[in-house]
Amino acid sequence: TILLQNNEFSGEIFSFQDLIKLDVVDLSFNQLTGQLDFSKSCSMTKVSISGNFLSGGLDIRNCSRLLHLDLSYNLNLGGRLPETTENLMWLYLNNCNFSGEIPSRWLLIESSQSFLIELDLSYNQLKGPLAFLKFPSALTPFLRKLKLNNNFLEGNVSYFWGLVEILDLSYNLFSGNIDEYPNNFIELRLRGNDLNGTMNFVSQFTRLKIL
Repeated sequence: TILLQNNEFSGEIFSFQDLIKLDVVDLSFNQLTGQLDFSKSCSMTKVSISGNFLSGGLDIRNCSRLLHLDLSYNLNLGGRLPETTENLMWLYLNNCNFSGEIPSRWLLIESSQSFLIELDLSYNQLKGPLAFLKFPSALTPFLRKLKLNNNFLEGNVSYFWGLVEILDLSYNLFSGNIDEYPNNFIELRLRGNDLNGTMNFVSQFTRLKIL
């Protein structure tokens, strides 16, 4: 285990490929630069390197043991998102520079064995429709928190949202009528879109704390 978060460490980040016995790495909020190297099998289950100056792209194909990955607040980390999330359950890539569409395998249970519980992709440059909006019943049943705010995503979001409890779609290009949203939401943020409907939907949210 390496726990060196909230320090002043600088220079290029080391390669993980030789650290075969590490389980947890937290280097958040330092001044590290360089690109992540997961080119060889990764033994870690939790990696947090948020709030640094990482660059390049993200390839997690060799990280089958990784459950928790936080690379948020690395403004030069970006490019296309990887095609799969492997076995990740908690993934935080907010406030980076990822672009393109969100791969369908990330959220469709029929496309892959997606185990995501929490996913934060807010404040990136993502665009296009969400694949599961065409097949809402196929949304992975494990997902509880989904934050996609402040991107360029679009599509009709009038559909079933599975068992998601915290949903933030604000400041995108979404459209649709939200009168028949499920009542399992605790937080629902929708501002800055092109949604419509009546305000009658509010009364059905018996668990809602933030709208």
